[in-house]
Amino acid sequence: MEIPHETYDGNGNCIARGAVAISADRAIIMIKAEAQRRILARYPQWKQINLTRTPQAVEMWAWIDAVRAKSNEMEQTQPSDYADDRHWPK
Repeated sequence: MEIPHETYDGNGNCIARGAVAISADRAIIMIKAEAQRRILARYPQWKQINLTRTPQAVEMWAWIDAVRAKSNEMEQTQPSDYADDRHWPK
């Protein structure tokens, strides 16, 4: 997988754009991290614990399962734009 890369000078000006190749193992780690970031942004651990005892738990776990399933799918396909919202459940 290749990911976009930009190089900046000391003043913060972009001086080069391109792509950097990363290993399949590294891509999987990055995709899993993105899934975790999305899950915790919507349902922090404290909320996951508190909602477990409420009717909203079914909705929460369905969404978390959908994110995990999408992560598993992208680990196989490894799109370079894996962090784009279009790849993830709403």
